[in-house]
Amino acid sequence: MIFENTLPVNSIEEFDVQLENQIKEYYETRFSSLPIPKVKITAGSKFYKVVVGNCVWGFIARNPMVHKGIQLKKGDLMKAAGRNQAAKHPRGNVIDGTAKYSAYGPAYLI
Repeated sequence: MIFENTLPVNSIEEFDVQLENQIKEYYETRFSSLPIPKVKITAGSKFYKVVVGNCVWGFIARNPMVHKGIQLKKGDLMKAAGRNQAAKHPRGNVIDGTAKYSAYGPAYLI
């Protein structure tokens, strides 16, 4: 199930609350016997790292920059390429409300 971030947010804190609510609803409707994982967003030098439970869920660009040859805007959502590294291509923007993701991370490119 892909959540479509249709509500633009003004800050990463608002996205944190939105993601937490979406994951909570997902787990309550599909996996009611499992504990709901906690969402934690930490700031790095280039990206915010989003951790759900103990897994890296994805990364969000902190500022406009070039990453692996791709121009990123503030709020671009990236898949995780590793524990401390973002993948190359953005999967939408959380601030603009164009990000596509699921409870398990940003959506794959089509």
